[in-house]
Amino acid sequence: MFDPKLEKLAKDLRINAEVDSLPINLEKVAGYDGLILQPLSLYHRFNGKIEFLPDENVFVIYHPDASTYPYPRRLRFSIAHELGHFYIDDHREALLRG
Repeated sequence: MFDPKLEKLAKDLRINAEVDSLPINLEKVAGYDGLILQPLSLYHRFNGKIEFLPDENVFVIYHPDASTYPYPRRLRFSIAHELGHFYIDDHREALLRG
């Protein structure tokens, strides 16, 4: 499904974060807005999660550790998916509310 608003959001983010070459550097995208990417060594039935930590005033994306996770494409998808939750206003606001 094509959503022009989301397409513009993604384009503006790529320009502002200076990540316009493929493959998109997800670490750089996360760092642009101060998100922390936190790998976890235990990944059984776990692909990714974003959480707002109010005491630190930071968003953290937990994901499987790339050095032990056997599915690199799935890992990229999961991180990108969680970034989407941050960049979609309604989703980010829900995260801020807990």
